[in-house]
Amino acid sequence: MTSLLEEFARGNIKPDERPFRRDSMYGRVLRQLCERQEAVLMMLDCRQTERFNHYLAANAEAAHLAEIDQFVYGYRLGAMMMVDVFCGQGVLLDDLE
Repeated sequence: MTSLLEEFARGNIKPDERPFRRDSMYGRVLRQLCERQEAVLMMLDCRQTERFNHYLAANAEAAHLAEIDQFVYGYRLGAMMMVDVFCGQGVLLDDLE
């Protein structure tokens, strides 16, 4: 069995890609978002559609950068918690004495 780090390095673990169930809350909200986007696009002419697509691309890029930042922050926070667990393990034992 390979380690999680090896799987991550090989690209087999992708924290930015996760499957979801279509009947989940996220799936329902995503479906509504797509339906509403299609409705807006139907009302726009070619030039407006192009502008809206530029907006969507910029919004997607901003969301992607925020997701990366949240992943890094969460990973660092988790690592700091593990350091606290291992470095502070004697504190719990001291409280019992």
